[in-house]
This record gives sequence, C-alpha cells and structure tokens, in this order.
Amino acid sequence: MTIWALIPVKAFADAKSRLSGILTPEQRAKLAQAMFRDTLSATALAEGLDGIAVVTKDPEAAEITRLAGACVIDDQTQDLNDALTAGRMTLQNRLGAVDLIIIPADLPAVRASDIEELVKAHHAPTQIVLSPDHEGNGTNMLLTGGLTDFPYAFGPASYQRHISQAKDLGYEATTFERARISADLDNPSDIDEIWQHAPGEHTKQALEAFRLSSHWPLKEVS
Repeated sequence: MTIWALIPVKAFADAKSRLSGILTPEQRAKLAQAMFRDTLSATALAEGLDGIAVVTKDPEAAEITRLAGACVIDDQTQDLNDALTAGRMTLQNRLGAVDLIIIPADLPAVRASDIEELVKAHHAPTQIVLSPDHEGNGTNMLLTGGLTDFPYAFGPASYQRHISQAKDLGYEATTFERARISADLDNPSDIDEIWQHAPGEHTKQALEAFRLSSHWPLKEVS
C-alpha cells in the first residue's frame, strides 16, 4: 500500500493568533512559516513515506512546498477538516488506494524518526494511530491508513473525538505518545517547553530573532 503524508497549512497571516500578546502579526506569520518549514523537512526525511501533499490556499506555503518537491493541493474550503477530506479525495483520485498520515504544519520539535515510529505502530487495515497534544486535548498526528470513511475532527477535544469515532465505526484506535510530537507552540506558556525539545532550525532562528527563549523576557524586543 502506498503511504502519503497530508499536511494542512492555513494562511500564515492568520496563524498563531494566541501569541498576539507577545508577537506582531508579521512575526506570527514568520513563526508559522518557520514551523511549517521544519515540519516539512522532518516529513521529507522520514523513511517509509511514498510522498507528501500539502493542502493550502497560502501562495507562500505552496511555493515552499513546490521547492521541496512535494505536491500542492489547492484548498477551496473554509474549514480544516473539509480541507483534509478534500485533500484525501484528491490523492485517491490521482493515486488510487493510498494510506494517509495527517501531520499538522506547526510541529516545531518533530523529527523524522518520530514519524517513522508512528507509521510502524500501524498494523491493521481497520486501525487508526494518533498522537495527542501535550494537554491530551488536541490531535497532533493521525494515521488513518486507507480508511476512506473516517471523518476528521480536528479542533477542540479532537483527540477524544477521533477515538470515539473509531469506536463507533468498529475500528481500533492506538495512541502513540512522543514528547516531540505532542509539543505545541500555540501559547506564550509553551515557549520554554519548546526549547527543552530542541525545536527545528527555522523555528529556533525565528524564536531567537524575536528573543523568545528561556533566556529572554516574553515580550517584543525592537
């Protein structure tokens, strides 16, 4: 079975709104782009994937994707889960049967080895494998294999919703926990934690440029 990673990317200008208290809109856009570059790089290095597709309406994200040699799917929707469903359908129409792993664009500490290990945890056609965020609330990675009827439920409480949906459909749900996958950078309180997991090079450079490290106060520095 062919396995592809599907990465949804929202417009960089709209990303990371919860960091608005410490970053300007331009800085938040730069940070979102940096995290996407790191996520895409880690995914590209992961062995066992046959391809990477990015579903986005952001021209800059699309250009980064093309330069990395990955596939761009134009997002015509207004909702993350709709975008993922459309992306899945596009890949199935182009490739036929395909296993999918959903990787959010903003995993600043993820490594290729984390993705490889999650893929290896998938051992049955009617199984999903998912990683929760550090609060056990959201879903930071989701492997649905070739299940074409599994509904995406990203958003608040998505981790439990994905597990409940699997149960309702008679599927097995396996939780795969890795600190680097679970590490988020959504709130100011996440910043020191991210440094403990050694963020990717682009994210690291952005945070250092904004002086958002454990050695600096959490405020904008001109």
